[in-house]
Order: sequence, then C-alpha cells, then structure tokens
Amino acid sequence: MNDHLVLEICRVNLQNALDSNKRNEMISSLKYVSKFLPYSVLYNGEIETRVIIYGKGGIPTRLPFEMLDLENARCNVLGYINAIDKEFSFVQYNLYSASYPRHILFEKGDVFKHGDVLFERSADVLSVADLLQVCGYAVKVAEMIEPGHKLFDEAGAAVSVFKGLELVLNNKGKNNQCAKMLHLANDFLLRAVKPDLEKKEHKQVVVGLSLLVDLAIDFLSGK
Repeated sequence: MNDHLVLEICRVNLQNALDSNKRNEMISSLKYVSKFLPYSVLYNGEIETRVIIYGKGGIPTRLPFEMLDLENARCNVLGYINAIDKEFSFVQYNLYSASYPRHILFEKGDVFKHGDVLFERSADVLSVADLLQVCGYAVKVAEMIEPGHKLFDEAGAAVSVFKGLELVLNNKGKNNQCAKMLHLANDFLLRAVKPDLEKKEHKQVVVGLSLLVDLAIDFLSGK
C-alpha cells in the first residue's frame, strides 16, 4: 500500500472515531494509525496534540493510549488529524488535491441534477446518476470484504468516502475532507470493484456497470 493510501485510510479512521465521540473507538483508532503512519507524521501528530492541549490550558503528559480519558483521547485524535492534513499540504497532495473531479464535485458550488454530465470519454458519458450507481455498488462491495482480507482496512475507509460522495451528489452537504480522498476511492474501484464485476456470477446482474466503473475511474483520476 502506498503512502497516499495510508494517509487517506488513517485520516478516515481517525475522523470516524472522532465523530463517534466514544473513548474506546478513539483509542482503537490511535492504536491503528500508530502502526501505519510514517514516523514523521506520528512525530508531528504528537507535536500537534501538545499544541491542542496547551491551547485548552492543560499540561501534556505522555501516556499509553489505553490510559487516556475521553478528552485527552479526543485531543490526540485531533492532533494526528492535523498532522495528516499538514502532510497533505506539504506534499501538495499530488494532482488529486486540485484536480478536475475535485473542482467539479467540491468547488463549483453547483446544485447537481441526476442527468448532469460529469465526464465524457469519446461517445461515453458519466452522469451524476451513473456515479451514484457506482458509489452504491462500491459500498456494497466494501461491506462484503471480511476481516483478514488484504483490502479490509481500505474497504472500511472506502465506505465513508463513497457515502460522502453520495451526500455531495445528492446535494446534502460537501465534506471537504472527502475531497482529499478521491485517490482512495479510485484505488478501491480499481482493486476491488472491477475484479468483483469481472466474476462470472455477476455478469448478468451488472450489465453496463463495468463501463460506468471504468468511466468513474478515469473521472476520479483526473484524466
């Protein structure tokens, strides 16, 4: 798994834990990211955590994650989120951070209609309705991936990203963090959804969806 995907998966994992407002989920997330984030990001996460705690009038103390109370767990999660976001900015987060799909989905401010065309390739087009169909199918594929599978961690993060895209396309809110995860969405379509569609038992069920997935991959990759 490349560094971009690691950052994206860890970012989603931390955000989900923060949104849960549950100490055990935050601690579990902190343990998870501590295993996978690059050392430089982990180091910066500790610095960001100390800044947050100082800003709240507290005194940072170095404790094992298991010993953190809810508030300190939250500060740690926010610290690592800040460190990842700064890493995105530092590397200018490759072409996805300022790409055509990011502009279309998150920056234009248009109200989407299901018939709106998002992407064209020769005679083929990808509409809002088409991308919603792809997102829905991708979520189903991700939710079928079981623990122990090599894509299990990525699948969990992909669910959040594709559901975030569904909200955007249905004009129910734009999560700017989701805009940074288009690389993850594209990778999951390539590594999990396309192989799933190529299975013989699915061919009659998903007639036409393979083309839409190919178009979505091209769209999300900024081609």
